[in-house]
Amino acid sequence: MFLLVACSPEPEAPPTPQDHADKPAPRALSRSEQFDRDFALIEHGNVQDWAELYGRMMDELDTGRPFLAANLLDALLTQWAEQDASNLATTISQDPRCVLHELSPQPVQVLSRENPEALLKICQEHDLRGAAKYAAYLLKGTDAAAPFQAWLNEQADSGQPNAKSIYALAETDSEKALNLMRIHLGPETDTDTTITLLRRIYEGEPEGAAKYALDYVSDHPDQASRFAFIVANWAAVDPDAAIMAIDSQPSLTAINELLPDAMLVWARTEPVAALDFATNNIVATGIRQQVLTDILSQWMERDPAAASEYAIALPSYEIRMMSTVFQPWVQQDPESAMNAVSSRMVGLRSLATNSTSHQRLIGFWADKDLGAATEWALTLPPGRTRNHYLLELASHYRHNPERAAELISAINENWARDKATESMLDSWGAQDPASALAWVESVPIENRNPDMEESLFEGWASESPQEAAKYLASSEKINNKDLVEAVANDFYRQDPAAAAKWIRTLPTAAQKHANAEIAKSLSRRTPVKAAAYLKDLPDEAYDVNAINPIARSWGRKDPPAALEWALSLNDEVRTNGVIISLYGYLRQTPDTVEQWTTSLEAGSLEHSAAAYACSLHFEEIDAIKSARYAAQIQDPDRRKKAFGTIFWDESKERKQQILDDARASGTFTEAELANVQEYVK
Repeated sequence: MFLLVACSPEPEAPPTPQDHADKPAPRALSRSEQFDRDFALIEHGNVQDWAELYGRMMDELDTGRPFLAANLLDALLTQWAEQDASNLATTISQDPRCVLHELSPQPVQVLSRENPEALLKICQEHDLRGAAKYAAYLLKGTDAAAPFQAWLNEQADSGQPNAKSIYALAETDSEKALNLMRIHLGPETDTDTTITLLRRIYEGEPEGAAKYALDYVSDHPDQASRFAFIVANWAAVDPDAAIMAIDSQPSLTAINELLPDAMLVWARTEPVAALDFATNNIVATGIRQQVLTDILSQWMERDPAAASEYAIALPSYEIRMMSTVFQPWVQQDPESAMNAVSSRMVGLRSLATNSTSHQRLIGFWADKDLGAATEWALTLPPGRTRNHYLLELASHYRHNPERAAELISAINENWARDKATESMLDSWGAQDPASALAWVESVPIENRNPDMEESLFEGWASESPQEAAKYLASSEKINNKDLVEAVANDFYRQDPAAAAKWIRTLPTAAQKHANAEIAKSLSRRTPVKAAAYLKDLPDEAYDVNAINPIARSWGRKDPPAALEWALSLNDEVRTNGVIISLYGYLRQTPDTVEQWTTSLEAGSLEHSAAAYACSLHFEEIDAIKSARYAAQIQDPDRRKKAFGTIFWDESKERKQQILDDARASGTFTEAELANVQEYVK
């Protein structure tokens, strides 16, 4: 057998045929969800993932809206330095913004160790004397420290104003520094240097700094967001002039980046004027609605009565995006606020897709007085508005599921009723599973959602997994795959030994469902542990549903180990394990995999699996090679899937062209050509 050479992990596996299906666009992540996703990427990603995340963090910091980037940066740099310090040093050398922002000592530490020449150049270009002093300290006693110390000791100046001398002058004379920038610097100066200088100047010269920034943005519209805070500072002094200057920018992209911050500053003193301007002059719908939301939210904090009066009068196509700004009014006078908001919302087609913010409003009231909020909601006429409110209120009765059930019964739309029921049963199952089961059984079969029991058992297993497992094993519900998975996952997480013992008592089908769910959960973080878990099980206790997530996760991190494990599996699941674990290799060293595939016995299980993996990998790279590998697959069903991928959405003429090219290539046997021809037809 050909020896596969170890290679570095790859983040993603090649697509499967199912991946061709259209998928809806993902929803925008909340700030906390983005933080969790980025932190997971730091923990489990590779250098390519980290480089992309680094660039995004630097962009956030540059805009003056650091949000979560500063909190994540140190974790990212620490992990990256531990795994591949040389790669990190190269990235920082090419994009030194993390050194400029001075949020962490890690960049200087890494560059001092890996590439001190690059660090010295960064310090000199941006006058980072503090970083240079720290580097000299870290390198003390080595030859590499001398250039840093020599530069720090330089006293002579060239006499010609440059960025360094202008920066020093700005501390005492911002007006003169700005004049020197106009004379000696210009749009050819890099953005980092320009921002560094204007950041030093703009407080003393708000108008001059903003005008300089706008001139610079005219030549570099893609950098507009990085100058927004400087222009907004001018708007605080002279909003009319600042807004007019922004509006005269030649690039619509630049206007959209600069306007929101400036408008928000203007609205601090003249909210009505700012809102009127936004409503009548900002053409881009998304930008306009965001500006209106930000201004109204800011105004609500100061004067909820006046802000609410203005918001209610806005056209419906604006108000549908504004509901969150009513929070202060709801907290101050909930009934009046909700009457106004609900009357405005009734009949709006957007309510279904923007329901969360509307529900949150009555949630604020419910936090304060649940009874009053419920009584008010029940007085509304049946319809979508009331359904959204009852859906939210039902979740507040988590400790009184009977009352939650009453509210749910008043919801007259299936989707809302099902969603509320699932949430209620999760809480009810954790508190009183017997009553929850009785309630589910009381629901007429035609109105019973299959997800009801799953939600109930998820809640039950989260609190009392052993009791939930005992009940499930003794009932006919043990044949329900979703219920077995819900209980097994929580049971194993809380007591692995007891869960494993319980699973061994289940029917074979239920054992497979439970073990697949546990393997999937373990493989997300530690595929080695997931593989070890399956190793102790008899072959009949698991199937490909347990193998696939392990092979996929392990193949990304350590393809050689994943393949070695896959080849050790029993015949029933080995094919899937080999195919999926090979994906990482094919992304990194396809030639190695091709040589190994050629060395295998034609028609063997391993050869068919490797040929299938190669066929999928080369499908978008080399259609002829992909077709040749597909034609070598012995299993007719798997061969059909491979050709289905190759010929996906291809015209009859294109399919015939692939067959003709295959004949002309001289690399196909007659049997392989016959296989291609079968699927061309």
